[in-house]
Amino acid sequence: MARDLLYGEVADFRCDIAALRNYYGSEVRRHPSQPYFDNGANYVGWAITSRDGSIHDAIQHIPRKARGPGTGRQTSLRATLPTKLYKGPMQEVMDLLNASGLEPFRARVMALDEQGFEMNFHRDADKESWRLHVPIITNPGAFFEWQIDGKVMRAHLPADGRAWFVRVDQIHRAVNEGAGHGERVHLLMSLRQVPAPRRFGPERRLLPGVAAQAAV
Repeated sequence: MARDLLYGEVADFRCDIAALRNYYGSEVRRHPSQPYFDNGANYVGWAITSRDGSIHDAIQHIPRKARGPGTGRQTSLRATLPTKLYKGPMQEVMDLLNASGLEPFRARVMALDEQGFEMNFHRDADKESWRLHVPIITNPGAFFEWQIDGKVMRAHLPADGRAWFVRVDQIHRAVNEGAGHGERVHLLMSLRQVPAPRRFGPERRLLPGVAAQAAV
């Protein structure tokens, strides 16, 4: 069951990571970014799909009243409207994910330049919840950490063209250790549903309690 897992790669998915990284450097970065402060982290971001089609929407939390009927703007509360960055290699990645039936929404590129950084531990939901990550640029000091039963579990997600399911209802954080390691850039998406077990590839991590039970 997916609820027994902490994270795992998306089965049968590979994208052209070199093309995606080049697109980020040549196209995404030339547009002004939107600052995003999250649990002690100073990110910057660009929306790939958004509520109103702009590249700055769907980065920070936007109250529904601010984008509701009567504003004169086309809106999508699920943040599924393509922005001007939804093209080229970025569109290819999103189209592959949509074709697989995963239905990602609120897609955004999030960059963490700060090094020697540890986000505050937090949880994003009270019930089982997952996000989808495609690492675009990473470094040896970039990790996810989960705090479970007083112990910390750590995972480094490589930028090798794979996509990853990441559990966010468990207490977790991102870290980018040590000066000189470099930036961390992910394509980050929300998911409409909890992923089915068949969606997970071979690289995955069980929750500690489940792993202990399986070993008995």
